[in-house]
Amino acid sequence: MEFHGWVTVIIGAAAAIAFVRRLAPPETVALGIPVLLAVTGVFDDPLTALQGFGNPAVIALGAIFVVGAGLQGSGLAAYVAEAIVRGGGKSEGRVVTLLMSATALVSGFMSNAATTALFLPATVRIARRAFISPSRLLLPMASAAVLGGTLTLIGTPPNLLISGYLESRVGEPFSIFRFALIGVPVLLTGILYTVTVGRRLLPDRSDEERLHGANVPEDLAESYRLARNLCRMKVTTASTVVGQTIAQANVRQKYGLSVVLVQRKRVGVARYLEPQPDLMLGDGDLLYVEGETEAAWTFAEEEGLQFGLAGPQAMERILGRGQTLAEVSIAPRSPALGHSLRDLRFRDRFGLNAISLWRQGNPVENLADLPLELGDALLVSGSIPNIQRLATDPDYLVLTDLSESADTRRAPLALLLLMLAVLPPI
Repeated sequence: MEFHGWVTVIIGAAAAIAFVRRLAPPETVALGIPVLLAVTGVFDDPLTALQGFGNPAVIALGAIFVVGAGLQGSGLAAYVAEAIVRGGGKSEGRVVTLLMSATALVSGFMSNAATTALFLPATVRIARRAFISPSRLLLPMASAAVLGGTLTLIGTPPNLLISGYLESRVGEPFSIFRFALIGVPVLLTGILYTVTVGRRLLPDRSDEERLHGANVPEDLAESYRLARNLCRMKVTTASTVVGQTIAQANVRQKYGLSVVLVQRKRVGVARYLEPQPDLMLGDGDLLYVEGETEAAWTFAEEEGLQFGLAGPQAMERILGRGQTLAEVSIAPRSPALGHSLRDLRFRDRFGLNAISLWRQGNPVENLADLPLELGDALLVSGSIPNIQRLATDPDYLVLTDLSESADTRRAPLALLLLMLAVLPPI
């Protein structure tokens, strides 16, 4: 082997060691390889070191990461998780089938690692909602992310490299779904094996995982018995609250109720609005209200609203529309101790609704004028940015893990844009 060959081998080995031992950031090591090859004279023309950046496969991989970031920010995984819970129920076989299918489809247009990272919190969320050990869903999800890469041209880097080589030789690359001829049978076989045979080999650590479970919004709704006290009110033309803001309606002070979410439909499109004090109520608005059922019934009768129970899917609708729940403790030596939420102007300061308070092992309602004590925990609802802003205040401690919370309102649009991006090359 010639001198330049040995230099290339040495640089490659050094880069591999640097990657494995994490001697430098991965991007630094990767960019250092062509630089060293150019400096040592392996390339006759130093500009050759830059030619790889113009390779269609590299550009396509970069575009895939952009698509992945967009899908992650759209709340797609949480949106899919809701659909899987509705379709799979508590049947482990159905849940595994739906989860693997959804993961594989997304993996066909993203890298395997990005897909796995995208579906990790969603998978844990599905496991909690379906009462299945997370360990029995995480392995099938990871396997589906690998299998999904065989479905499309852009599903995995080797497919792009092979297509690029073919185009350089015969002038025609593979179409985007050409790999599906092999990928679909492989995927179906993998799902069938996992559901029938592989499921028996999966670990079951339900007791341990339940012991170390995170404090997440779905668990809070159950602990505070929120879903049982949730009602839905429809504003009509005869309602006295038409044209009033939520603050003017004085719902909490008069009836001890908390408005958690407002659904407004215009031109057939439903919008979910955060119940800020200055939000004006109009005809046709749906108010999701938490509190005693008797008080909610009184509110509906006196103000001329149509009363109804929210139903078992109401919490899913609330937690997936930009709103979430969080448990907040009062910090020791906080100036808030001994003061009520009304005195602290809590909602005005943070844009959050305090729905309930946990004191001495029980939830307490009608808390607007209740002085806060050390050891109290507040259940608040609002947007994720507002709760994150509350977490920066040293007087309050946010106890809830918000990593699994996501706004799914843009997920359908993200799916539509993805399909529009894929259709032209078909």
